[in-house]
Amino acid sequence: MKKIWFLFLISSSTYATELSLDKQYPKYKIEYDPKTYTIKILSKKNATKECDKDAKSSSTKALIERNLRSRDKKIIINFTCHRES
Repeated sequence: MKKIWFLFLISSSTYATELSLDKQYPKYKIEYDPKTYTIKILSKKNATKECDKDAKSSSTKALIERNLRSRDKKIIINFTCHRES
């Protein structure tokens, strides 16, 4: 009986892992211009209105600014939104 419960627990946790790996998060390709401090969305996949706002938010700009190496040219970045819809 213990073996059956053990197999049941293993199979249920495997199923739960499979469900969590299948989730599709919205993905964006954005362009940041450090001279004008603007973000332009180049492409989106599985987009939502909330994630559109997150992609252009001031916190995203601040994150990019902190990791910026050169202010000479525009930068293209892949952005994934992990907000629950």
